[in-house]
Amino acid sequence: MASPSEPPAAPAADPAAAVAVEPAAATASTTTTTTAPAASSVSFTVSLISDSRSGSGGTTSTSSSASLYSVKLRRKNSTPSIAPSTASAPAASAAAKTLDRSASVPARKTAAADASSPPAATPASAAASTAPAAAPPAPAKAVTLVLARGPKADAEPGNPHHITLTWSPPGATAAATAIPLSYVIAVTAEADPSATSLKSYRTGAVTSGAASHRAHPERFSIHWMDATGSNTSAAAATATDAGPNDKVVPKYRVATFEADTPAAKTAVLAALKAHGLRVTELDDPDVPARKPVLLIVNPFGGVKEADTITKETIVPILNIAQLTYKRVDTDYKGHAEELVHTVHLKDFSAAVAVSGDGVCHELLNSLMRRPDWADVVRDLAVGNIGAGSSNAMNKNLGLMHPAYGTLAIVHMHTRLMDLLSVTLHKTGEVLYSHLNATWGYIADLDIETDAFRWMGRDKVLVSAIRRLIALRRYRAWLVVVPHEEGQAAATPAAAASPPSVTTEAAAVAAEGETAAAATADAAKPANAQPSSSDPTHITASPFYATAPPTIEHVGPARTYASLSTSEILARHPTSLVVTPGSQPISYFNASNLAYLSTTYRASQTAKLSAGFIDVSLDVPTGVERAVMVKGLLADTVISGAGGVQVIRARALRLLPVGRGKDRRVWDGGAMSDEEKRKEMERLRAAGLGVLAVSGEPITMQEITVEIHPAVVNVLAAPWLVE
Repeated sequence: MASPSEPPAAPAADPAAAVAVEPAAATASTTTTTTAPAASSVSFTVSLISDSRSGSGGTTSTSSSASLYSVKLRRKNSTPSIAPSTASAPAASAAAKTLDRSASVPARKTAAADASSPPAATPASAAASTAPAAAPPAPAKAVTLVLARGPKADAEPGNPHHITLTWSPPGATAAATAIPLSYVIAVTAEADPSATSLKSYRTGAVTSGAASHRAHPERFSIHWMDATGSNTSAAAATATDAGPNDKVVPKYRVATFEADTPAAKTAVLAALKAHGLRVTELDDPDVPARKPVLLIVNPFGGVKEADTITKETIVPILNIAQLTYKRVDTDYKGHAEELVHTVHLKDFSAAVAVSGDGVCHELLNSLMRRPDWADVVRDLAVGNIGAGSSNAMNKNLGLMHPAYGTLAIVHMHTRLMDLLSVTLHKTGEVLYSHLNATWGYIADLDIETDAFRWMGRDKVLVSAIRRLIALRRYRAWLVVVPHEEGQAAATPAAAASPPSVTTEAAAVAAEGETAAAATADAAKPANAQPSSSDPTHITASPFYATAPPTIEHVGPARTYASLSTSEILARHPTSLVVTPGSQPISYFNASNLAYLSTTYRASQTAKLSAGFIDVSLDVPTGVERAVMVKGLLADTVISGAGGVQVIRARALRLLPVGRGKDRRVWDGGAMSDEEKRKEMERLRAAGLGVLAVSGEPITMQEITVEIHPAVVNVLAAPWLVE
């Protein structure tokens, strides 16, 4: 599913089309550059028939002098062009093959070409006229299409966002139209001039009657989503990888062109297809362009927009691109996982959840629990088009509007993504998480938002404020295995060193213990067995010496789930260790991706395929409510004094104990066995908190979390920069 490793070769020009070979112009730059090789520039006779963006103002044109190569379309002779018909219809094209009725792309019925259209002037009629001799066509009707390569086009071959398609509409004062190829839906036969919105394609593709095609066989249309406002110029878009402005709703646009001859048109289409665009007229009518897309729609989730998004955005774009699909709807929680097991996934090119993060979670877990999971995730692209309340996955993928998510399907632009495995030792299950595994503040506010679903997307803010007012402090046994041996347990931003197997007493000293006692404790070997009445040492943990029961699973190999804690610490002596007596925990989050909602960034380092878990938890002295409020206002987590410590990890083991603010009852030797038993009962009665995996609550128990790098191919924005 990965992008091609080399840029496509330029197509051979049709003999009927005039060919001019010229070197690419030099790039003006103050930075050190290498000389680009000369590239072919193919010239065609083309007129701009219509442009739905004309006069609306667009992004500034990329200067052709900055391109490494260009494909130019311009008029070369004085033969007048065919005037656009007021009722011209699209050219005929073969209907796409379908998987079932929902995948059908019926032909659009349009009128035949208007016979009353005025005929083009001829040289004879011009000579007979008393007016001056016929002049060449007005310059306003001549256009130059330029495929301008951005500076990263060679570094990321196959990425459509690094090539910009530019043309100048009629009118000397009109702005040029500049479109990164990532915004282009498809190049088709001539589109119906009256089809100016996506709603026009809810039930059919860009097709027409044969009469119009015979009348205008040289015409073709380019369809795209207008991201006006996303950047000040096309040059800026390709130079900085600027994506669309999340606050700008993209609009459907279409422009129709006419070549001098059908052969010239074919050469143009071949050039566009060579650069990765969907060109429907060049499809083999007997061979499907691509396997269908499986759309898993949750019409009841979140803000209940999935059905509308599917009908008014996703389906029309797929119809324009003449890509088939199969839609299945979910009726209850867990239904998506059941549905995925009933279809033959090898018949599909992509499986896309149209919902919030819940259906995406079910989809990924269904894939990873299959006996053939390795083959399936290698060949199948996984996507998510946000229709929920939080839509965190779409933020991480760079697809903040359903149209962009659908464009990712059209271009089949994928990235590799890590997954977290979460082994539940009590219930004997293995879950997979694309977002995170969390406990404490984040899990509490996330799960408790279900009580505020009626508030829509404001529910998260209300739940966060509610939880900050009554901030809970939990106790747990925790071991965090660093991603790299010798790595500091926490980032330098942390105010205090976190406790570890050999430095655990430092945290005790910070709480008022004597330095002598701290030094003595630190001198103990990591695997030393202390007094059974010392609950502050990791060896007192119920999971220290005994390995968890082995859980058979068909997914990727898990290294740490079957090891005892003592074995983990023997392999990784620099692991961070937290005990119920060493510090309280209010904030604990193990992130696979950076964003937990469209606005809240829980990690500054997590990426789609970073290869590590970004673990954030309280500094040893505990997080402060004021710092957490500051983080809420800034939509991020605050590290350092009064905030969290951050660790890049390869695995972790967590056993929640319960809630308890007062740590004195946990200090070494301070409690008898009977007192410990009563204290544990009190903590459990106060509540263990909530464990959540990608926003889904799970039974409170001991868990082991591990990272599995680059497991799945996900549909992501070509402009995504992490």
